[in-house]
Amino acid sequence: MKTLTLLAVALVSWAGLVGCTTTQPPNASAGTGVVLSPQDEAAVRATVAEFVNTWNHHDMKGMRELVTEDVLWINFIGNIWRGKAEVYKFHDMLHRTRTPVRPLSTEKMEVRSLAPQVAVATAKMKFGQGLSLFGQEGPEFHTRDSFVMAKRGGAWKIVHFHSTILHPNVAKGDRPDFGVTR
Repeated sequence: MKTLTLLAVALVSWAGLVGCTTTQPPNASAGTGVVLSPQDEAAVRATVAEFVNTWNHHDMKGMRELVTEDVLWINFIGNIWRGKAEVYKFHDMLHRTRTPVRPLSTEKMEVRSLAPQVAVATAKMKFGQGLSLFGQEGPEFHTRDSFVMAKRGGAWKIVHFHSTILHPNVAKGDRPDFGVTR
């Protein structure tokens, strides 16, 4: 009986150890063990900040320098632009024909590593009041943007961008669970 009790305790202990998970550092992806250095994380954040800066100053040539030659860009209405030249062309057209373009700001950002020299910044962005892509005046709105970046030539560049408009309830912090329990 004593052997059976010890065996049961050992099995329960072993099961507890197997079920334990380690906490990943905030900027590491589960399973990769790759963590950005504080300098790299700051550089990724700076690239997003510079994207906002170039947008607000209508500096599309500056924005063009933030992306890779093979960038894939998906904007919040679903357009897909491939390559640095195409991303520049459409942003330049937008900023030349839609004046004033809505001001942009970052409200919240999370940065994590995907692999060595690869990171993703996910940001809640706010577009102020202004003209829509279709030239109509409209209220402010929020997007959730993913900037996948690679460190190339010592600089963090955007290789993939994807944006989606946030539902107003999500933008203000409400999180519908759609029937999923947490």
